[in-house]
Amino acid sequence: MRSSFGFNPALDQRVACSAAVLGMCALAAAGGAPLARAEQVEPVAAAAAPSLTGVTVVYSRSDGTLWRYAVTDDVDEPLGAGRWPRLSPDGGRLMYLVGDPMVFGNAELYTRPITSTQAAHVFENQDWTVGSNWTPDGQGIVFDYLCSLYRAAPDGAGLGTVSGADCFDDAPAINPADPTQLAFHNTNHGIGLMSVTGAGRHLVPNTLAGDLWPTWSPDGQSLAFMRSGPTPTVVGGIYQGKSLQRIRADGTGLTQLLAVTAAGDKIGYGGGWTGDGQWVIVAATINGVAGVYAVAADGSGVYEQLGLSAGASPDFVGTVTGPSWRIYLSALARP
Repeated sequence: MRSSFGFNPALDQRVACSAAVLGMCALAAAGGAPLARAEQVEPVAAAAAPSLTGVTVVYSRSDGTLWRYAVTDDVDEPLGAGRWPRLSPDGGRLMYLVGDPMVFGNAELYTRPITSTQAAHVFENQDWTVGSNWTPDGQGIVFDYLCSLYRAAPDGAGLGTVSGADCFDDAPAINPADPTQLAFHNTNHGIGLMSVTGAGRHLVPNTLAGDLWPTWSPDGQSLAFMRSGPTPTVVGGIYQGKSLQRIRADGTGLTQLLAVTAAGDKIGYGGGWTGDGQWVIVAATINGVAGVYAVAADGSGVYEQLGLSAGASPDFVGTVTGPSWRIYLSALARP
């Protein structure tokens, strides 16, 4: 078994997927008031706030549950058991891990309709899986396993290798504007790019070891990512994000979107852009308050905590959809 991506030998524990864990029974929504909002760097401008109208965020919590939060209706809906969900482009299917992805050993990859508990076991993980993603057309998935990146149909059929260049190439994500281009992270080197055929593998200039979880902007020109370096801190096998960054695919325009400095604060894994490119939404702990935050993509430092229901802390944002332009424009037209 490789020792990568924040692996802590003391935590090298095999996790059996019990029937209780695999059961996809819907969980009751956690009661109580929404999480308290952290102090903001500055208030979100009135002109910018409507762009969150129509946004929906699919995420997971540290207690091993999947959730979907709709900003417009302020509805935080439990979706069952699992970790690190990705919503298909058509919004109809979930892909997620079952097991313990927090130490990345033996977590199993599943897909299922978002409205059903009937899941397809996509991949039998005998060792190490970090991240997965859908292809932009929703007809395939990409994921890492051990020392390779793979591509398959959503049910696991037609499994093929994309690349086996480096055992630390993980968390693949295909460019939504150019489905021939794939981004990944390498814990030891930074953010990388390659063709979906595996050709042309190279690192993005101005990224560092400990730069993780690249997420494409809607126009396919930029990547947002979590920076844990230059001296990463690893707690329980997890890299603690110190800032959220944005960079162009050619390595220019590196911009810090948000930084955390208080003890215990961190930027979480995953992340997603709103469809208008104005916000990057991540799980984070800011000023001691764990939640899901919309961070302005322009580098202004503006951020807004979303009003999730009370409960376990969010640990991963997998997919962001919206804003819905029809709703957004009608909202602007109101007196």
